Amino acid sequence: MPEEVMVDTYYNYNDLSENEVEGVDFRIRWREGTTGYCIMAPHGGEIEPGTSEIADAIAGDDHAFYSFEGMKPSGNSVLHIPSTCFDEPKAVWLAKMSETVITIHGCADKDSSAFIGGLDSMLIHKTTERLQRQGFSVEKHPNQNLHGVHPDNLCNLSASGKGVQLELTKGLRRQMLTDLTPRGKKVETRVFFEFILAIREALDRRGR
Repeated sequence: MPEEVMVDTYYNYNDLSENEVEGVDFRIRWREGTTGYCIMAPHGGEIEPGTSEIADAIAGDDHAFYSFEGMKPSGNSVLHIPSTCFDEPKAVWLAKMSETVITIHGCADKDSSAFIGGLDSMLIHKTTERLQRQGFSVEKHPNQNLHGVHPDNLCNLSASGKGVQLELTKGLRRQMLTDLTPRGKKVETRVFFEFILAIREALDRRGR
């Protein structure tokens, strides 16, 4: 769910685009990759702050990248489309063109944890192992709605039909960036780079 509210306003991209202006209220950033992986932040920008920056860094120059980013001065949570309904055309196309999708989300929990889910059990295991090796807390979210196992979840729209969903607590994101303001998100910490390295190691097919 978005961090500020518990009720979604829009349940598909068409409804959102009829009421919100691209380039004013939101923007979409994306690029293709060469590895078969796509790293996505469907609630990026100011919707779930820090998720765009984290997804972009994980993607690097080789993995595909997508971010739907809130740009409003305030109230960006209205731009949150549920992951099982996220049908923005570029996102769906990129997902289906990719072998595996990893989505980066933010949740409001104040502790420092990464909640992992999705249908790619092998990659979930490897990602968990790499993150725990770096000292991160990784577990399943107590809310079953955040387990990322629905086949319509964006992380599972890949060519393989399975992917990984990471819900990063506000506490963890605040450790990774100086703060979650637009200016603070531009300055990464040591924890940020440790997290990115762990995920990229998990995505290295040579180690699978």
